[in-house]
Amino acid sequence: MPRVRDGEDQRSARQYQRAIRLMNALLDVVGADERHPLAGLLDVLADLVSAILNGKRAINARQASTLASRFGVSAAVFIA
Repeated sequence: MPRVRDGEDQRSARQYQRAIRLMNALLDVVGADERHPLAGLLDVLADLVSAILNGKRAINARQASTLASRFGVSAAVFIA
């Protein structure tokens, strides 16, 4: 987990933990099978998570809703 510097919002640490749980769940399903129907989603999600964690992008409400529907969780998981 990346270190949270003094004064940084603890929200980023929570977001990181949520992202890791989501990525692990998807990896459990896809595994190393590059032909798995969800392999493309894993690639896109990995890029998106990387951009979010690097502060280059935020998840919008539509994306949160779509991800929530796909993974059967609350949209709040994706928006802290």
